Amino acid sequence: IVQQARTLPRASVGPKSIDGCALIHCIKPHMTEQNDLNPYNLQPETRLTTHNLTMRVEDGDYIVGRMETGEFVALPEVGKLIIELFQKNNSIQGITDFLTQEYELDFDVESFAESLIELGFIKAIDGHVLNIGAEQKSALPWLRAHHVQWLFSMPMKILYAALLVAAGFSLATQPELIPGYNDFFWTNIGSLVILVNTTLFMTNLAVHEIAHLVAARSLGVPAYFSLGTRLYDLVVQTNVTGLWAIPRRRRYRVYLAGMAWDLIPISVAILLLAYGNLPVIINKILSSLILLIFFGVLWQFQFYMRTDIYFVVLDLLHCYSLFDDSLAYLHYLFDQIKRFLLPKQAGKVLSNPLDLFSSEDQRKIKAYTILMVLGSAISTTVFVFYGVPILVTLFVEAYHSIQQGVILGQILLVMDGLLVILIEGGFQLSFLVVFVKNRRKWLSSLWTAVKHP
Repeated sequence: IVQQARTLPRASVGPKSIDGCALIHCIKPHMTEQNDLNPYNLQPETRLTTHNLTMRVEDGDYIVGRMETGEFVALPEVGKLIIELFQKNNSIQGITDFLTQEYELDFDVESFAESLIELGFIKAIDGHVLNIGAEQKSALPWLRAHHVQWLFSMPMKILYAALLVAAGFSLATQPELIPGYNDFFWTNIGSLVILVNTTLFMTNLAVHEIAHLVAARSLGVPAYFSLGTRLYDLVVQTNVTGLWAIPRRRRYRVYLAGMAWDLIPISVAILLLAYGNLPVIINKILSSLILLIFFGVLWQFQFYMRTDIYFVVLDLLHCYSLFDDSLAYLHYLFDQIKRFLLPKQAGKVLSNPLDLFSSEDQRKIKAYTILMVLGSAISTTVFVFYGVPILVTLFVEAYHSIQQGVILGQILLVMDGLLVILIEGGFQLSFLVVFVKNRRKWLSSLWTAVKHP
């Protein structure tokens, strides 16, 4: 009965994302041991009042959480039982005695209660209201399930499938419609290409995220938008941690909603190219749009990062926090290597996080860890040797364009260079700001380690 209780990841979905807690946070139903700290002054007769919690069974665990804060954990049956006993106004001592009599367990209920408080599951201690666990602000709070459920009805699914089939048939019969890399540059004016393509991409990105939100809201789950990073990419993400309150088979709707939307403008653009008889410039922009969205869809399959497909794989493998568990395992491996190479600098011995999992789950984590390391290494290498030179060249040419424009008195050259610097520079600066903001604690601890090795 006594096993590790795992905190579920904060799921976020996005065109370049879908997300999680940076570190593993665990609550343990410990066997009784002496606890020197009692930060909440809990006494044997203390009674706890819980918030409105959701509970359901999944893969032998009890998924317990608070929808308003997006905090969810996977608990063994004894953890769920303790929460129910608190909800029936039992004291800590009363619950301890009950577990001893009914299950012959000497259980540290006080320690478990502290974990529940830290998770924000407890509303009051002996009637004294707590203020732990801030409620998340949901985007578009006026949007309700009955507003959007029709989008996922059978008639709409048939219409969607027909659109995809029509686009696929058009590509099969007119393969010349498949865009090439040169279709990205639909005009010789570089700044105009960047401005229009960025506008198209950002518009589709916004609708992609809204698609995730709409899918979540159709299931009655709150969601909100935020910025994040994946390796060297700035991403927009839709946080839907409350999705853990929904059965697995229904969660796929939210995970795949963004990519499903992406295929709609691609299909419409293909049909317009095939049968629209539009002006040449419009056809060129449509081909560029197809490329932009297509590469965004491909990006989602890099599931060694927390992309949309990562969460699909997570549920297919019946895992809770594959990314975070793999990070913890990597941390452990690096510590072992450090101990071997620099034994004098070795600190506290870390326990192997895989010891908390079954042999089957251990194999999944090890396989994903390998994928994470290889995928990240390859992606970073490509970015360093291709992405960085392209960015540097882009900024250098933009500078020369401004310089030439000033010398020759050509305002278009100046505007061309300024647009490139403002748009691309804005993206890179935003990435740095979000990266630092989301990793303040990690950067602070890293700086401390460098100053005081």
